[in-house]
Amino acid sequence: MTNTLYQCMALPESCRLDKRVYKKLFLESPSLAATDRRLFRDHIESIIWRYTLKPETINIPAYEDEEREYREIAVLEAVLRKPDKAVRLANLIHRAIPYPICLVLVHGTSVMIHLAPKRTSRADREKWTLEVEHGTHWMDLEKPNKAEQAFLEDLALSRLRLSSYFDLYTDWIACVTALNCAEVTDRYALLDEGQDCESRSETLAAYGELKEELASYRVTLRDVGQFNRQVELNMKIKQTVHRMDDLKVQL
Repeated sequence: MTNTLYQCMALPESCRLDKRVYKKLFLESPSLAATDRRLFRDHIESIIWRYTLKPETINIPAYEDEEREYREIAVLEAVLRKPDKAVRLANLIHRAIPYPICLVLVHGTSVMIHLAPKRTSRADREKWTLEVEHGTHWMDLEKPNKAEQAFLEDLALSRLRLSSYFDLYTDWIACVTALNCAEVTDRYALLDEGQDCESRSETLAAYGELKEELASYRVTLRDVGQFNRQVELNMKIKQTVHRMDDLKVQL
């Protein structure tokens, strides 16, 4: 099933690895809490290192500044027994590997792509931290909708900046952000060159917070009998919807 995805990404055969990664390597990590270790063991069927993008396999320059070091990108595929803990499992996998990963989570015929840019410590180059994580919803590759199809096509290397591994990874994030915005706007569209993808991600996150806030108000309203409190909640609902509409325009 993931062959459809990798065909869209059009990664060269020279980068293909198809090497099984044993869960033991993750489970033995001292930083993994007992609950996460159990989650990893119970929910993950297998992990396969599908592709390695590095100077020996593809002609893309490395990138390094005071905070980031992008010398290669790994494309990992994790097959899940259950889909409900996908985001937490993605976080654990990203934290276990020191360089950027394009993580492909698989459950049945559906996939989720998860990216997490990493920042190295100025004090200790052996330590790193995750920045804002970016993940798609679950997509059924047998019947992608219009936005998902456009997203898959935009993952192709020929459509991305190959000036450095950092630029390539950043462009993948832009594609994920555009797909997530499409869930709000019903329109998949990448930003024009020079526009701020990070700001777009922040706007999308703010929209998501307001959506949760709106749902909370509506649940509370159903259980409130006092008229004054109902008026107050209805006003908050109206204001929240208005703020969401403003953010939707920005997306």
